[in-house]
Amino acid sequence: MLIYGINAVTEALRAGRVVSLRAGRRTDQRLQQLVTLAEQASVPVRRVSDDELDRESGGSSHQGVVADVSE
Repeated sequence: MLIYGINAVTEALRAGRVVSLRAGRRTDQRLQQLVTLAEQASVPVRRVSDDELDRESGGSSHQGVVADVSE
């Protein structure tokens, strides 16, 4: 399953459900904290273009992050 948005992905990380994460080129503190949380949880993080995030989220407001989560 695919989820996006900082709050949704953060909660899924805390629940241990994120399998992989793709982050855009944003460099603000909120996204950096989320990436750090993912790295601490040994979740693979890949930096991608915002265009890729737009495609994966179907044009919805992804806030610079998309994650694959377990069911």
